Amino acid sequence: MRLKLFRAAGMSAAMAQLRAELGPDALILGTRRVAGGVEITAALEPTESAPDPGRLDALHFHAVPADLHPALQSGPLDAALADALCFAELPIATETPPLLFCGPPGAGKTLTVARLATRLVLAGAAPLIVTADGKRAGATEQLAAFTRLLGVNLIVACHPVTLGRALARRGSAAPVLIDAPGSDPFDPAQAEELATLAATAAAMLVVVMPGGIDPAEAADLAGAYASTGASAMVATRLDQTRRLGGILAAAFAGRLALTEAGIGPGAADGLVPLTPAFLAERLMQTLIAPPRAGMTPAETTAPLPQAGMAQARTTAPLPQTAMSRARTTAPVPQAGMAPARTTAPLPQTGMSSARTTAPLPQTAMSPAQTTAPQPHAMSPAQATDSPSRARLTPGQPRVAPPHTRMGPR
Repeated sequence: MRLKLFRAAGMSAAMAQLRAELGPDALILGTRRVAGGVEITAALEPTESAPDPGRLDALHFHAVPADLHPALQSGPLDAALADALCFAELPIATETPPLLFCGPPGAGKTLTVARLATRLVLAGAAPLIVTADGKRAGATEQLAAFTRLLGVNLIVACHPVTLGRALARRGSAAPVLIDAPGSDPFDPAQAEELATLAATAAAMLVVVMPGGIDPAEAADLAGAYASTGASAMVATRLDQTRRLGGILAAAFAGRLALTEAGIGPGAADGLVPLTPAFLAERLMQTLIAPPRAGMTPAETTAPLPQAGMAQARTTAPLPQTAMSRARTTAPVPQAGMAPARTTAPLPQTGMSSARTTAPLPQTAMSPAQTTAPQPHAMSPAQATDSPSRARLTPGQPRVAPPHTRMGPR
């Protein structure tokens, strides 16, 4: 509710001021006479703007906790995020408390320390890097590879006593970055070990939270780390995560300040400040928006063929039903048919019988019709079987002319 005092020489003048500033919907809470005129106390109820459908779709897509929806569904999103969550910068300048990075195994703590060390070296500072991870195989070697390239010192201190002695001997006010081992904050022994490391180093506990975790799980993790003294959070793997509900749930449940965001594999450019503007832009850049209520199935699936579409456009063409059998199957040769007739082209539908008996082209003629058979001896009885054979003398070869049409016997 918005309260406002209006003073004027008379009541009409005060009411005119009230209507001009608050409008006709203002509520008058009280009036009184003061020196020089009257005073009116008025109030105006804030009008609730209608939620943005696109904003609601984005919040549902990212699985943002329902407790954050009322604060984020209207108004500028970056301003709403700044009011609902806490954002801060990591204190990595000189003469600042050491930063101890904790989190579940594989969250990206070692790479986060290497990226921050690279940023400090490029800015002209020489940070002190400490690894307290003596549990994971190769953890020290991985961080040593970065420190050798950067030309900074690396201290291995896997025990709280060793860590305290190493920090006590440092002779400068250089920033200190401590890589803690992966831990389970729900295990009392591991939670106590983490709290002891932070207390020994007088360090600020920073949670490294990877993106893509279920929002409920992320909220539980953040709450457990916050109970050990964590007050800030670095979000990693945002280049491989499309839904950021887990990051928002962790920051909201653990009251952790959002500080940095891992957006790539590079050591020099893979970490950027996590600001309200950056987070608002990522929340609205949903690649696949969920379907709204009431959307028809045709709008959410691939388009179907339109009614009346020709069969040939949707399926492969089928042979026509009116096609004659002679066009679809090969004819069976009749008994006694010459070989040249079995290779003749099939007659077309409606072709006359005269066309079906047309002479075959010479290119399709069988060798038996183009070459003379070998002479063979014939008996007198064979020569008198038919008139044509009666004219042949024994031993005379019978040669058929090339274009003679052989009819059925």
